[in-house]
Amino acid sequence: MLKIKRVLLSLSILIFILPLAAKAQSSLTFPKPTEYGYVNDYANILSNETEQNIFLMGQELDNKTNAQIVVVTMDKLPADITIEEYANELFRAWGIGDAKLNNGLLILVNMDPEDRAIRTEVGDGLEGRIPDAISHRITDEIIIPYFMEGDYDNGLLKGYYEICSRVAEEYGVSLSRDYEVEERNVPSPRTSNLPAIIAIILFFAFDGLFLKFRIIRLIFYILASSRFRGGGGGFGGGGRSGGGFGGFGGGRSSGGGSTGRW
Repeated sequence: MLKIKRVLLSLSILIFILPLAAKAQSSLTFPKPTEYGYVNDYANILSNETEQNIFLMGQELDNKTNAQIVVVTMDKLPADITIEEYANELFRAWGIGDAKLNNGLLILVNMDPEDRAIRTEVGDGLEGRIPDAISHRITDEIIIPYFMEGDYDNGLLKGYYEICSRVAEEYGVSLSRDYEVEERNVPSPRTSNLPAIIAIILFFAFDGLFLKFRIIRLIFYILASSRFRGGGGGFGGGGRSGGGFGGFGGGRSSGGGSTGRW
């Protein structure tokens, strides 16, 4: 009789606790994806150039494979939730990746000074190509070393490029261009600009004396023509196969991935 009472008491407690836990989970609110989709820099740590490169790379991969690799940076996560839990819930709320293939991947960066962390949340369909060990390696060996120097542009872009390259190989496609950021080389104090200045002067002299500035006029004509032909630049708009972000596909994650801190 005593055992039955204990069982009934335990069941009563569970029945009381489970709705509260579900309510707490459902009370989580998530930001809406930005118009650029693949890169959502809410913490404002990336340059415009890096955002554009990530967007173009993510768009190309999405168009060729339907895989969606998404970057999200945040100043701070909601209270009483780990980065692993938040990444998983955000992944599901947005539906990153294709609904049938579940080939999405989320890179979540928490910039909270008390708990700076990065989480790579991998969809079921990409775990064969980006298993936990590879995810850890990309985070620890590529991204975090740059983060420790305050270089978030290189860290995220190089990590993003590595992930996209591996996913592209899985689908038997290749990225059409190299999106990697070049290393920032600090010029030596002894470096002189004199040779370049002399070369420019000689060029102008030659063009003026022998060609009546035809080359200069041609250069200005080309620049003016390309400016009017460009139509605005930036990230662009339109559908998924055009110049803009077409939305997520309804994918989900089972919780695989890796977490790193710096």
